[in-house]
Amino acid sequence: MKALLNPRVTVALYIALLLCMPVTACSAAEGSTGDSSDIEELAGGLLPSEDTQNDAPQYYDSDSKAFREVLLENGFVFDATDGRNKTVQDMLLDWEELTSIPERRFETEIVNFTVVDLYGDGSQAVVLGVQATIHQEVTYYLALDFVDGIVHAFRLTAGRCFRELKVNGMFNGSGGAGVFYINRVRYTGLADGIGYEILCLASEQPARTEDGSYEYVHNSDLNWDSVLCIYTANGEPSTEEEYLEFCREYYGTPDVVWYDFNTENLKLLLP
Repeated sequence: MKALLNPRVTVALYIALLLCMPVTACSAAEGSTGDSSDIEELAGGLLPSEDTQNDAPQYYDSDSKAFREVLLENGFVFDATDGRNKTVQDMLLDWEELTSIPERRFETEIVNFTVVDLYGDGSQAVVLGVQATIHQEVTYYLALDFVDGIVHAFRLTAGRCFRELKVNGMFNGSGGAGVFYINRVRYTGLADGIGYEILCLASEQPARTEDGSYEYVHNSDLNWDSVLCIYTANGEPSTEEEYLEFCREYYGTPDVVWYDFNTENLKLLLP
């Protein structure tokens, strides 16, 4: 335990742990076969819309009904990236067009999903794990949020920037060597875009002792003997112990369960 109280060691241990973890652990719902045929059957039902520039939003009665219609009946979502109304499959195709090269097209499919309180406010959101055919892990996440009768959809980065999603919407990530954070997604509509609320941060930074302030510097010649660790917990500067206490709370919160993306699981999780 003494090693945890050393700021440099604390961050190093967390970063090492993050780099060794898989992006997600997918577990099928109880009673589901998780067969690829189920996924193919569902994927075959997600079709591009005939009009990808539909200006009229589609309204739904409730969040569960909305998510079911979007994922099982090709209902429209509001794409927070460009402000257009389209299907989920349209959004997958948009990403494929953006990232593909003439020699190779990066086809994608939804491989898993979870239902989660993404903002920690008691609301329900669906997060889809999208995988490109060239990757062995989830390539990016697509979040579906129910806002005033409309399903809003936006992409979240995968990899080391979005790991260990908890049931209350918290997740951890790394911004590079010496930086570890626990964040929560914040989405307030097209005007303000998609952002993240920094709940907890440990960042190794060069010390600035003359005026008592600190500034993050990317410098390969940095003398690491002069580096200290800056802690933030609940959005406020904190001591190392407060930071560690927040981390203990985070790791004590259950992870979300990732389910295979198929019709059976969607009907089970979105009654």
